[in-house]
Amino acid sequence: MAYVPNNPAMYVAAYAGALAGMGASDRFPTDPVPAHYNTLASIAGAYAETFDTLWALSPTSTLDIEACQELSEVAWQDRAPQSIPPVFILIELCLALIAMIRAAEAYFASQGIVPPLPPSGGGANFKTNTTVAAPAQVLFPLSNPPIDPPNIILSVNGVIYQQGSDYTVAAGIVTWLNTLFTLNGDTVRAYYQVA
Repeated sequence: MAYVPNNPAMYVAAYAGALAGMGASDRFPTDPVPAHYNTLASIAGAYAETFDTLWALSPTSTLDIEACQELSEVAWQDRAPQSIPPVFILIELCLALIAMIRAAEAYFASQGIVPPLPPSGGGANFKTNTTVAAPAQVLFPLSNPPIDPPNIILSVNGVIYQQGSDYTVAAGIVTWLNTLFTLNGDTVRAYYQVA
């Protein structure tokens, strides 16, 4: 049965990176016969399926997609196995690369940088809710129900805040908790994945 990606953008990035790393390992490929690359294509597919399964339905930014492709290419560079590696090796590799991507996300968040969302059309659907806060406003209803509330990203005036300590999400409503920063005319943006 054919594999159906959870997140087509991340699946394609993982696949393209792995295939590029393995396929161009000799630095100047000269074989023009596509069938000679079938094993590499199958390995890249198994890897991309593992990556996509572990990534699951996590929200995806262009940072995530770019990092996935680049890290996948480097991880597979100068490697051209003769068969698909055991699944535990693929899982270990994917978990390490996902940890690197999560570290990049955390760095961006600590700097207040919001990576752009991928272009629409194919892949997951993302929503951005933008509200200019009224004086002391603490409740911000989302216009569509989020698929994955724990992965909503909230920014105020371009600075990303932490779910749990600065805000919560329940029943499609973001509740602002940060009492040290009362909202008044601030631009509040919620980024999240919808069905």
